This record gives sequence, C-alpha cells and structure tokens, in this order.
Amino acid sequence: METRNEFVPFAIAHPGEILGEELKERGIKQKDFAKQIGMQPTHLNSLIKGKMDISEKIACKLEAALGISFTDWMNLQANYHYYSRLIKARGEEEGLAQQKENKYNTLLNLKAIYTYFNISWVEAHKRIQFIEENLEDLRKVMSCKLGYYKKSDACQIDERNLRTWLYIVNRQAKEVSIECNYVEGNADRAAKQIATYANEGSLTIEVIKETLNRNGILYLHVPKLPKTPVDAYSSKLYGRYTIVATYRYNDIDKLAFDIIHELGHISLHIKNDNESFISMDEHILDAKEREANKYASEYLVPSHIWKQIMAGGTNSLNPYHIVDQIALRAREHHISPSIAVARYKRESNQYRLSKYRSAKIT
Repeated sequence: METRNEFVPFAIAHPGEILGEELKERGIKQKDFAKQIGMQPTHLNSLIKGKMDISEKIACKLEAALGISFTDWMNLQANYHYYSRLIKARGEEEGLAQQKENKYNTLLNLKAIYTYFNISWVEAHKRIQFIEENLEDLRKVMSCKLGYYKKSDACQIDERNLRTWLYIVNRQAKEVSIECNYVEGNADRAAKQIATYANEGSLTIEVIKETLNRNGILYLHVPKLPKTPVDAYSSKLYGRYTIVATYRYNDIDKLAFDIIHELGHISLHIKNDNESFISMDEHILDAKEREANKYASEYLVPSHIWKQIMAGGTNSLNPYHIVDQIALRAREHHISPSIAVARYKRESNQYRLSKYRSAKIT
C-alpha cells in the first residue's frame, strides 16, 4: 500500500481548504477574490470546500493574485490525490485487520500481547501483521495439551489468558538467543549449581539466568496474566530447552525449587520439541510432577543430609524450638536454614510458622 515507504497521515487537507485559510489570513473576502480572479463565487466556494480541484488554469490565476507559485498549487493538488488514495486504502485495510482482531481475540488476549510487546499504539493492520508473523506459534499454543500442569480444583484458570501467556513465551523464546548448546547432563549440572547458590544464600535472577544459559538452557521471565496462576514452565522450543518463571511469589527459595523442578522435567521427561510442563498450585500431582518434585528436593537438600538434620531430635514440642534446631543442624551441613525449614513446614503442614522465611527475589 505505502509504495513510497513513508508515513501516511490520517487526514490531508484539500488545497481549496488551504486557499480558504490563506484568504482569511489576508483578510480577503471570498466574493471579492472571486471577482479579482474572474471566477464565479459559487465555483470558488466549491473549491474552498474541497468539492472542486485546482486546475492548471486556476493555479495560474492564484499565482498571479496571491504570489504563491503555480507549481506549489499543482503539487498540493497532486499530493491530495495521492494521499487520499492511500488513506482510503489504509481505511479498508484497517477494517479487515479489525475483523481479524475480533476473530483472534476469541482465542488470545490481544490487549495483553500488545501491551507486553509495546505495540498497542500502532495501527490495527500492523498489529495483525505482528500476530500473523507467528501463526506457527499460535498453532503450537492451540495444540498445547493444557493437562500437563499442577492445579487444584479451587484454582481459577482462564484458558484464553493461559494460551496468551504461552503465545508470549513462544514469541520471546524465538527472539532471544544464547551462546551455549545443551548437552546431555547439563540439566543436572545446572540443578546442582543453582542448589549450591541457593544454600549459600547467593542466588539471584542474574545467577539463575547465567547458570542456565551457560548450560544451554534459555531462561525467560514472563509475568503471569489474570487467572493464570503459573509459577514456572519448561519446554523444548525451536530445538532448545527453555525455562520460564513468572515470579508469582516474591520468594527466592521457592523460585529455586521451581527452577530445579523444571530442570527435573528437562532431565527426566522432555525429549521432543513442544513437550511442555506448566507448574501451578501443587495440590494435584501426577507421576511426572512427583518425580520433578523429588528431583528438586534431592538437589536442594539431599535425602541423606535431610535424615541427619531430622535425626537430631529435640526435647521440646514447641514448633518454634523445633525449627530452631533444624536451622542449626542445616547450617552444620551447609544447607540454607530457610530451605530446610521450608521443607519441614511442607512435610509437617506447619505453614503458619513465621521464622526463617526466604529472602525476596533480587
């Protein structure tokens, strides 16, 4: 449409309107000017209202009367015709694009996509071009088995928003590159490294990203959308293992567990492109999710160490004294007290205990 590859205005003034403004600026009445250039007042009025074009004859008269060149008037008229055609064509294209947006919006939350990629302000046909550049991503999302995730019956999930989140993930995964390639065993190496950082209390977002990327695994952060209580996601996208986190909870220990959990899926379960797992609320777990949970627990606190931590015992039944003892023995084994206590809370259902909370995500 835009053959000159240039900006097309939303409206363009007819040269007759420009003439009308010029006469006003000079304080010349239309009837007097019509008489001056030998033109019927009604014809001049039609010209000023944009109902009549400026011909070569009229342009000569305007040059003589106003000192504005014949060429300028003819260029104004030619540009008016040119851009009027483009504006009309764009209007038709915008109309078709808006129809497509209505169709796609039943499948995806387009507003969320436009906001995430900062294209809300562009024209509809360009937004649709953005969506249709990645129809393969949309097909992948539409064919994605939404059953591969942990969820509770009480968890409200908007599947349109979930598809939208997955679409954004696919798009981001395609656009971001990493230097290192994945080789067998890298997920286990990354899990061990992240667990070490977490137990040392030195884990940060940058450390997670660098560790995964160094092991040939792409790491992304894509915030959750309303009614999509996603914690983390793992998949093999475009031949490359990918882990995505939402930071739904501002808890670095939980993030460490979630990332290692997804590394468990990569190590144990994901072998082919587009196989994926989405971690949400963990009230209902299938066998693969239980395996990934066990994988994460074992890397963060190996079972033989956990037995030693719990074997120490205590003479008190006070839960706060119990966690103090767990934290003390965890330190002796170079395990983060907050990680050890979190595991105890989970296994004993003592979630109300406030001591030894995890650090925030940085």
